[in-house]
Amino acid sequence: MREIGKPNVELRVLPGIPEDVAQNRENLRAVCGQICSLAVGHAVKVAVSWEHFNALK
Repeated sequence: MREIGKPNVELRVLPGIPEDVAQNRENLRAVCGQICSLAVGHAVKVAVSWEHFNALK
């Protein structure tokens, strides 16, 4: 497969209460864990670092 061009990445920060933010982050971590587990064929533990994202605010 040949790569053409560069991907466009758009970052959107939506308003939400802290509980919503925590739930969304946990959901993302869980999905990343499932994807990585499927890719390697066994359960893996995934940790997402939010330091870089928090620095963008």
